[in-house]
Amino acid sequence: MGKTAEQSSIRVNVSSDKKRADIIIPPDFDRNILCPDYCEEILRQAGVEITDKIRKRIKNMVAKTKQTESEHPIKVTIAKATPAKNGQDGRVEWKVDEEVPEEQKEEDQLSFYDQSAFIMVETGQILGIIHPPTAGEDGRDVLGCTIAAKDGKEAKLRLDESILIDASGNLIAQQEGVLKRSIDSAAVQKCIEIKEYVDFSTGNIDFDGDVIVGEGVRDCFIVKATGDVEVRGLIEAATVETGGNLRAAGGFAGRERGIVQIGGSLFGRYLDNVHGEIQHDLVVDREIINCELLIHGNIESEHGSLIGGKMTVTGHVIISTIGSGAGVPTELIIGTVPRLEPLAVDLSKLIEHSTSRRNVLMEDQQTLNKLAEAGRMTGPDKERQTEIMFEMEELNSILAKAEPTYQNLVDKINQQRTIDVYVHRKLFSGTMFTLGDQRFKMNNELRGPVRIVKKLGTLYYERSGADPIMLSDVADIQPVWNKDD
Repeated sequence: MGKTAEQSSIRVNVSSDKKRADIIIPPDFDRNILCPDYCEEILRQAGVEITDKIRKRIKNMVAKTKQTESEHPIKVTIAKATPAKNGQDGRVEWKVDEEVPEEQKEEDQLSFYDQSAFIMVETGQILGIIHPPTAGEDGRDVLGCTIAAKDGKEAKLRLDESILIDASGNLIAQQEGVLKRSIDSAAVQKCIEIKEYVDFSTGNIDFDGDVIVGEGVRDCFIVKATGDVEVRGLIEAATVETGGNLRAAGGFAGRERGIVQIGGSLFGRYLDNVHGEIQHDLVVDREIINCELLIHGNIESEHGSLIGGKMTVTGHVIISTIGSGAGVPTELIIGTVPRLEPLAVDLSKLIEHSTSRRNVLMEDQQTLNKLAEAGRMTGPDKERQTEIMFEMEELNSILAKAEPTYQNLVDKINQQRTIDVYVHRKLFSGTMFTLGDQRFKMNNELRGPVRIVKKLGTLYYERSGADPIMLSDVADIQPVWNKDD
């Protein structure tokens, strides 16, 4: 059977996706008529786009094929599509992360308590940058048709007013706080919410805002916040400092190492061996055991007990029981305003010193006046008279400001000083009430409801419907030489 023209001719095979074009040269094709123009024409008839790159490939193919003898068809890929390049999606590049800064990684500086699992940021800090998407680059198939490319998509990031995007795509914190972020959102929050414990997984907390702890605070850890702190589980032998309130829903087992500095009020289930200061009220559901606290407001624990320790309170006290049947030393210091009294003492000393000095100067002035009347004043006497005049003016100015200020302080102290202790159930023997320089130590048990008040300069106790009775009838009075004893 003779060979057909098709079998003896050069063929062009274009792939179905038009991304490849092959030239197929039969083994018996006459190499003498094989030339670049011939091949180019065949490709053009097949619809293949002819470019300078294709022409170069054709030339190389012809040169190589003329030197090659083969019993099989020669197949050469002469054209390939230029693929489309899709654009890259926009992305967020964060400049802050949870890693410990390099300067804290040195062994002598590393504190496992101080390591933080939170990203704390400052106002104006650049948190990251949003990179814009890039445009795609179209490709071309072997027939010269466009292969469309896709442009990149904008980065998806939902923000609130706590983060600003500037013209360059920088993400700038608009407030101090903790950076909270997810795949498609970010915000700087004024509240840290810890789902479990403050422990080695979180490190100590020092935050400008509110803190919520889901489980508790472990031994030796510190929680500081300018706002409120809420701990839904147990606070162990830890330190809590707030600018606002502390809510210790699970109680506070301080074991003599628990410390509080509360700018507002403390609301707790119970307190055990906790020391510190509370600027407003202490409100406890159950026991207050062996605590030493300075409370500038009230103590309110209608169903609770005060057992052991020393409590200094400016406001009223409402409690179920004070002391214990075992006679645990329990002291309640009342009728004091620690926030203002030191200021009043300092002012009183200043007034006393200034008045005393002014009296000395007045005596000196009288002596100099007598010398002047006798015509015996010397030059130094005149200089001394001028010095006295200036110092007297200064002292009078100091006293003109200090004396009314001191009186205002005294008035405020008297207004804030509250001596009102209401015991619902029982006031145990051994309980001590300290008022000024006297300590009343109960030598008898009083059943409630009973109220301790001040009348005629001393303490009385009252029962409903009965006349007040001097507390000294059921208590021993001891002098207080040292208020810290």
